[in-house]
Amino acid sequence: MNRLINVVFILIVSTFAAFGAQSENQIFIDPTLKSYDSFPEIKIVNKFFVDSLRDTMRSRADSGIVGYTHTRSKHPTAIVCRPLPTAVVGASLEKLFVKEGIAATDRGSATYFVRVVILAFGLKETPHFFYQTMDATIQLRIDIIVPRTAQITRGFTIDSERSRTTFNANHKSEEILRGALRDALVEVLQSLKGL
Repeated sequence: MNRLINVVFILIVSTFAAFGAQSENQIFIDPTLKSYDSFPEIKIVNKFFVDSLRDTMRSRADSGIVGYTHTRSKHPTAIVCRPLPTAVVGASLEKLFVKEGIAATDRGSATYFVRVVILAFGLKETPHFFYQTMDATIQLRIDIIVPRTAQITRGFTIDSERSRTTFNANHKSEEILRGALRDALVEVLQSLKGL
């Protein structure tokens, strides 16, 4: 009987250890913007509808991996974006449009459609002896579409980078990527001003 209890105990401990090991191999982040108070007030009279979002990183697929960090020597840990980058960019852009008062309530009330292609959305860690540098890179291709004609009236590319050097960069990865996204969306607003 004691032997059966020992075997059951070992199985339970092994199961918990396996789950713990899986979570060590991934760090989950959500860089969706939470606050829009620091955005500049820009006077825009048109209404915009986020029509589509596409991520060009085919290797990412549904994994959401946006980079790697070294939590232990020689063992890279995946940094996983949940929700996926398209959902992060889409939700942040839509909330920004609402905050600025330029969001169309539906496709039919939009002055312009906005199509977003994510060209880059990632983190790169550079380890040093006592610290790491974490670089965030976001590149978005934005096309502004006239709904009546489906023609692109303006297209532009936004590049945004943020960097931070710290003792443990993986704890700052969400904040660094969120900062790069905020900077990118400020540029999107500035580009929409002239329409």
